[in-house]
Amino acid sequence: PADCELLGALTLSVDQAALTGESLPVTMKKGDIAKMGATVKRGEMEAMVTKTGKDTFFGRAAGMVANAEQAGRFRTVLFNVMIFLMSLAVVLVLVILVILLLDNGTGKNE
Repeated sequence: PADCELLGALTLSVDQAALTGESLPVTMKKGDIAKMGATVKRGEMEAMVTKTGKDTFFGRAAGMVANAEQAGRFRTVLFNVMIFLMSLAVVLVLVILVILLLDNGTGKNE
């Protein structure tokens, strides 16, 4: 897999749907860069490999997705609110449990 610089004098019809989502092929000419993952639909041309592997357009995009921050700001705030509410619930349950144990069945209604 590689990005290539086109060297021929004619044009080339290239499908880049996997990269750009375009439904129609793009016409490329000498000096254009054909990206990894593109498919030639019509024509032929010589090309020189300019980038390979993780240095290609597609490889860099995949690297950025892999290095993206997993937890966004909203998710972090939501997690902190959940921790606070769960802590409050545990404290309230413990307070109620202590009150019931200290009361020892001697309610004021007896």
